[in-house]
Amino acid sequence: MDGWNVKPGTIFMAGGIRPDGYRGSALPYVESRLKPETRNLKRIWVGWGMPVSGIIRSYMRTLSARTLAEYVEIALHEHRQRPFLRDLTGRGITYGEAGEEIAQLHQIFRAAGIQSGDKIAILGNSCVNWGLVYLAGVTFGAVVVPILPNFTPSNVHNIINMSDSRIVFVAAGMLEKLGDIEFPHPEKIFLLEDFREMDLNRRPEFVRKIQQGFLRFKERAHLYLGRHRREEGAYTPREDDLAAIVYTSGTTGNSKGVMLTQRNIVENVKCCHRFADLVPEDRFLSLLPLAHTYECTVGFLFPIGAGCSITYLESKPSPKVLLEAFIQVRPTLVLMVPLIIEKIYFKIVRPRIEKNVVYRQLIRFPFFRRLIYWAAVRKLHKSLGGCLKILAIGGAALNPEVETFLREGGLPYLIGYGMTECAPLITGSTRAEVRFQSCGYAIEGSQIRIDRPQRMTGIGEVLVQSPCATQGYYKNPEATAEIFTPDGWLRTGDLGRMDSDGFLSLIGRSKNVVIGPSGENIYPEEIEHWLNQSPLVLESLVVKKDGRLMTYLVPDYEAVMRHLELAEADDLEIQKRIASYFSAVVNEVNRRLPDFSQLSTYELREKEFEKTPTEKIKRFLYTGEA
Repeated sequence: MDGWNVKPGTIFMAGGIRPDGYRGSALPYVESRLKPETRNLKRIWVGWGMPVSGIIRSYMRTLSARTLAEYVEIALHEHRQRPFLRDLTGRGITYGEAGEEIAQLHQIFRAAGIQSGDKIAILGNSCVNWGLVYLAGVTFGAVVVPILPNFTPSNVHNIINMSDSRIVFVAAGMLEKLGDIEFPHPEKIFLLEDFREMDLNRRPEFVRKIQQGFLRFKERAHLYLGRHRREEGAYTPREDDLAAIVYTSGTTGNSKGVMLTQRNIVENVKCCHRFADLVPEDRFLSLLPLAHTYECTVGFLFPIGAGCSITYLESKPSPKVLLEAFIQVRPTLVLMVPLIIEKIYFKIVRPRIEKNVVYRQLIRFPFFRRLIYWAAVRKLHKSLGGCLKILAIGGAALNPEVETFLREGGLPYLIGYGMTECAPLITGSTRAEVRFQSCGYAIEGSQIRIDRPQRMTGIGEVLVQSPCATQGYYKNPEATAEIFTPDGWLRTGDLGRMDSDGFLSLIGRSKNVVIGPSGENIYPEEIEHWLNQSPLVLESLVVKKDGRLMTYLVPDYEAVMRHLELAEADDLEIQKRIASYFSAVVNEVNRRLPDFSQLSTYELREKEFEKTPTEKIKRFLYTGEA
C-alpha cells in the first residue's frame, strides 16, 4: 500500500483502533462518502498525495504510547518535516527542529543539576518557547509547574515555594512578579525568550532596564541552545511518574496543586482523538493560556499526535489582534471558553438581527429563524478565517440562546466538560452526537455517576472514576482526602443530571447552592441564565444577602445608552429609565421562578466581575465566602 494516493474526501477507518488502548488491526475500510459517526471506529481524513499506510502507522504509533513522554517523542519523530509551533509575529519551528531544541534544553536541565522528579516552573504568556520548555520537562522526567500569567506576585511566590520548583523559566515582562522571592527555591532562573540563565543578584537591575525599555529581546533561543550539545543517555519516564503539578485558579480562592502523572495526561490526550478527526494539515489558533489544563491538553498535546500546526498570539487577545490572527492563520480548529462566542453573539450578531425590522418579525418562526441564523453563521465563519471545521467549547456552561444560534446556523461545534483534576476531559461527544445543553458522555475508560440524585429532578453531584484522575493535591493530604469518596470516586463539586443514554447536563456548583426558607435547593446559575437573556445585561451574580436572595447586574452600558435613548436625557430621567428597565428584567425573571427562588432586589455594577482564566466568576470575592 506504500505510495497509494487517494482523493480528498476519502475516509480511512482503522478497525479496532479504539480509545480503550488504541490497539488492534490496521485493516483499512475506504468510503467515498461521509456516513454518520460511530463510537467504535476512528476515522482519518486523507488528502491529496498522502500515503495511506504511512498515516495508519503514524497514527497507531502515537496512540499506542503509554506515557506522555513516549507520545511526544513519537509525534516529534513521525512529523519531523511538518510545521509545528509558531508565534503570530515571531518565529516558527518544525517538529524536527522542536526535537533538536528539546534535546538541547535537556542539557540545560542537566547543567542546572535537574534530575528526574525535580520541579520546573514556567511563567509567561503562551508562545513557542513555553511549549518547548513544557515538552522538554515531561520528556526529561521532570515535573512541570505551569503558572498562570494573571497570577499575582504573591500567588507566584507561593506556587514556586509550595511546589519545590528548583528552576523557573520566566518571560522578561513578568520578571517583576518574582520580586524578592525567598530562596532556596528557585535555585536558577532562565529567560523564556532565549533560555539564558539570569544572574540572581542582578535581577532588580535587569527588571529596571526592561521597564525603561533598554533591553529588547529578539528570537535568539537557537543561538543560546547551540552552545549545548546533545548527549546520549537519559531517564525514561514511567506511567506513574508525576508529569505536572497544576495550581488551579478556581472560583473558591484556594489554589491547590493538582498532581497529574504521565499516564493521567496521555490517556486524556488519546481520548481527545475519539471526538475529533485531525490531519497534519489542520491549523490550531491558541487563544487561552497554556498554563491552563484545558488549553494544554486539548489545544497543545492533542494536535501534536496528528502533526498539526499551532499558532500563538503571544499576548492577551484584543478584538483587533484576534481579527488579524484569524485572517492570517485561517485556523481549522479553535478552543474557546463560552464567554468569547457569547460576546460575539450578543455584541454583534443579535444587535444586527434586531436592527432589521423584517428579521425581528421573522425570527419568531423556526423556519425563518434557521435561515437568518444560517446567513449570520456564514458571515461569522468567514470572519473566523473561512476554514473552521471545529469550534471546541469548554470551561463553563454555554448560554442556550447562543447554542441555538450555533446549531441552527450550522457552525460546527463541540462541547466537553472537565476539570484540572482529570487532566481535564471528563465527557465529550463527536459533532454528530452533540445534544442541546449537554456536555456529552464519559470518555473511554471512565465512569460518571450522580451522587444522591434528587427524586424529582435527578440532580446530584457528579462523581468520576477515570485513569485520568489525579493522585491528589501536592503536599495537601487534607484536601486530597476531601476530594475522594470512601470507595474511590472523585468528587467534582459540580451538580448535574444524566439522561438514559449517559449524556450529562450540568446545573451548577454544589458550593453555590443556596438553601431556601423550607430547605429547598436554589441554583444561582439557573437564575443567572434567565437574567443574562436580557440584551442589556452583560453578566449577573445571584447571592444570598441578609437572608434574602438578590442579584448583582453588570449592564452593557453602550447598549443601555442606545436602547433607552439616554443621550439627550437629564440625570433624573436617566436614573428613572434605568431603574424601570432593570426592575422589569428582575420582575420578568421572578415570574419564571418558584416562590422560594424569588429575587428580592438588585444592584448595578460598573465593572465586570473578576474571573478565572476560563472566564468563570470568582464568586468568593462577592459572597464573602473563603
